[in-house]
Formats: sequence, structure tokens, C-alpha cells
Amino acid sequence: RQIPVTANRRKEVAVMAKMGDEIIVDSVDVGQAPRKGEILEVRGEVGHEHYQVRWENGHESTFYPSNTAHTVHVKS
Repeated sequence: RQIPVTANRRKEVAVMAKMGDEIIVDSVDVGQAPRKGEILEVRGEVGHEHYQVRWENGHESTFYPSNTAHTVHVKS
């Protein structure tokens, strides 16, 4: 299931994310590597989605997207 994701900070960000996609969160600090994880579950209402994510270090958390996040769609 694909759901448009919208996050408001200074500007609106819209991406299509689905279970199995990779999510990448760019750092706001210079020199910090981006954070990467796999979307395990899409939660919330359309327009207010958030995700259950398994990060590269194995930790799982609920993630609310911001304007530093984007997804890479995994081909199925």
C-alpha cells in the first residue's frame, strides 16, 4: 500500500512510502552521516503518517517524518 507522506516544518514534504522501503534521514549537523532504516509498518491517517522503522544498528522506533527524510523505493 502506498501512502503519500506529508511533514510540515518550514516547507511541506511529500513522498510515497510503503512497507519495505528504505528511509534515509539526512543529518542537520555537518559531517554527520545520514541515518538509514527499513520501513516495517506505515501507521496513522493519510496526511499524518508515521512509521515503525528498523534502523541500520538494529534498533526499532516509531518515526515521524520531517523535511530531512526521504525514501528509496524497493522494487518488488
